[in-house]
Amino acid sequence: MTVEQRLARLERGNRNWRWLACVLLAALGVVLLAGQAKNNDLLDLEVRSLSVVDDDGVNRISLDTKDGLASLRVCGQKKDSLVWLFVSDDGSSNLKFHGGDGMGSMTLSNGSGGSPSLEMSTSDPRIGARLVTGPEGSYLHLDTQGWGQGVELAAEADGTSRLELKAKHVLGRASMWVTPEGEAELTLGDRERKSRVRLGVSEDQVPRLILSDAGENERAVLGVTETEDRITGPRATTAERATLTLYDARGDVIWQAPR
Repeated sequence: MTVEQRLARLERGNRNWRWLACVLLAALGVVLLAGQAKNNDLLDLEVRSLSVVDDDGVNRISLDTKDGLASLRVCGQKKDSLVWLFVSDDGSSNLKFHGGDGMGSMTLSNGSGGSPSLEMSTSDPRIGARLVTGPEGSYLHLDTQGWGQGVELAAEADGTSRLELKAKHVLGRASMWVTPEGEAELTLGDRERKSRVRLGVSEDQVPRLILSDAGENERAVLGVTETEDRITGPRATTAERATLTLYDARGDVIWQAPR
């Protein structure tokens, strides 16, 4: 380690000690004021705001109540990094971490409606993740081009589990979901947000493949149905058979197999 590096290290240590001394002096001042208030038979110490500055006069710690917020801020020297804790009049509370020089951010919050959430973003604000839980269920969003493109994983309040893949400016291009009743489906959509392909198993456990046109009208259905085949005597056996049905735009059958 060179002499310059040693001097720089000592200077950083000196600044840290001065910063700690400022914080301790501020705390001591509050204690002395509180003691003086007690000696004067005052029960409370009331201030509108409390600030702690560094050697350069930069406000590094702030405690205040402004604009309907009770907040505590801790800032870096350039004020580009920040830890901010605040509670608003509507009952919501938030804890935010902002990195310096555009290093991303993280926000932990609990909304006034009782819906806690965790949101994270990188230096590119279009890339991030968000976890939300509330009365309607729990949701995890992974986004790559802003809040509209990426992956959404949901566990909804009615017991439905859902996975959705989104493209930019499109509500949903591919989704997969399972209901508590046992119905499962994979849906593929087009650019116009129309469901064009559906592959799934219905509540009565019948598999099916459905192809739809741009108007979401079913045009081809491939499935398996149960048929009752009578052999001899009073007994009948139940068997499954595959069916393929083609429809026109009006929903009329134009071809079916087996006939």
